[in-house]
Amino acid sequence: MLAKILKSIVLLFIALVLGVAAFSFTPDGDAATTTSMYSNEESEFVTLPNGLRIHYRDQGNPVGPALVLIHGSNASLHTWEPLAARLGDRYRFITLDMQGHGLTGPIASNDYSLASMVSTVYELTDILEIDRFFIGGNSMGGGISAGFALAYPDLVEGLILLDAAGLPFSLDRDSVPTGFKLAAVPALAPIVRSFTPRSLIRDGLEKSFYDQSLVTDSMVTRYYDLFIYPGNRAATAERFQAHDPTTKEIAAEDIATPTLVLWGDKDGVIPVRLADDWMELLPNARKHIFKDVGHLPMEEAPGAVAEQIDGFIREILSSSQPQLPNGSTTETDQSE
Repeated sequence: MLAKILKSIVLLFIALVLGVAAFSFTPDGDAATTTSMYSNEESEFVTLPNGLRIHYRDQGNPVGPALVLIHGSNASLHTWEPLAARLGDRYRFITLDMQGHGLTGPIASNDYSLASMVSTVYELTDILEIDRFFIGGNSMGGGISAGFALAYPDLVEGLILLDAAGLPFSLDRDSVPTGFKLAAVPALAPIVRSFTPRSLIRDGLEKSFYDQSLVTDSMVTRYYDLFIYPGNRAATAERFQAHDPTTKEIAAEDIATPTLVLWGDKDGVIPVRLADDWMELLPNARKHIFKDVGHLPMEEAPGAVAEQIDGFIREILSSSQPQLPNGSTTETDQSE
């Protein structure tokens, strides 16, 4: 009798999941339509040696110091536009959609490892013939930036880490976006690839911002449209299932590059204590903590972030052998 009851419960659960899935089925967006909506006059597309046709923007001051910025997981180069608007008169901004993201889409090799991501950034900067530059990233992009600084130290003037991945940490099951949790479960990969309610994207953004008023309908629509760009959902499932956040990906102690560690103190995705972990390992770094800011400081407090980055770059360029006092910490309120 008990076996029959359990079997009935399992069948009911399966029926419920299938019913919800059928109701929520989301086809891929149209690539041409999405590209026309989310590219602009600054957008460029180039095919890299690894076969990836990448979407990037090279804007700002063409003769200013070059700054390469890499977005986080399930984001796009659009996340850096608030900074480009504030610092573009001074710096050359190079932003890109990584493989499996934005208007770039999936990579034929299906390789979303850190090494592959670093290689993509190198191939783009090599095509653009940028000999020396600053590099920075948020979340996943922070890990990629740190990996790049390790692999190509002679190319990097300075490293900027914003709420960066790359060091081990345990996920807070309550605060991590639901989509992230689903994508990490192999058995749910088919659902991640085909069933994407808009509410899942809103949930992810609301858990990434401390100021909920900044999560607008237009922002949700942009993140949603780019997430369902053909191939991006399958790439997300592949990437999350191959990645273990509890392992150390970056040998931060080997990064001699001057580094600025930036973090929102209300980050519910990668906790602010990871800033201290980075500082303990990096031999030449300082950190700045933004008060009442979440996981995406460049979108939530772009003015304060721009001020920190500008000061960091100016300090490095004004010194032939910059040394940043390891362990120094400052805090600011959120500001525009």
